[in-house]
Amino acid sequence: MQHSNEFRRFEDDLISDVRWAQRDAVLKEVGAPLLQAPIEETLKTLRDALEIRFDEVNRRIQESTNQHIKVSGRADKRRWKLIYPTAGEPVNSSFYSQLPGVGIADLLWFVAAKTGFLGSFTHVLDRYVKHAPDPRQILACMVSSCTLRPNTDLWDRWARSAAWTGMIRLPWT
Repeated sequence: MQHSNEFRRFEDDLISDVRWAQRDAVLKEVGAPLLQAPIEETLKTLRDALEIRFDEVNRRIQESTNQHIKVSGRADKRRWKLIYPTAGEPVNSSFYSQLPGVGIADLLWFVAAKTGFLGSFTHVLDRYVKHAPDPRQILACMVSSCTLRPNTDLWDRWARSAAWTGMIRLPWT
């Protein structure tokens, strides 16, 4: 929810009770037919669509047209199972092997330069902070939250080297 770090109540983002009293008009303004239809009708439509899909999937399994499912046995003993890729099959497309490897921090700096997304971060307790958020510290938090786990050798090495970027302040950022 936008601005959720500013200690706002959930109700502040909802429409007022007075406005909701005219819910038919509100739903018409929103323009979502799904919300305007009676729930029984909506559920029946969704149930029917799901049943059709089940029938399609079952037909494809019975006709052995689904290449990812292996059917074995006959009549009452007929069984099917998913076919998992073998170790010899490449997981990624060969297209990706042609691209150079890029570090996650470099990628995030590139995206930040193009979009300016690091400027959207604010201090959680903005009123008590006297300095602007440091983009280097924000990026370091993002990368470390994804890659580092406490009580590991990598975490210890990061903690010892953090002082050179001023990241030692990260817990209070």
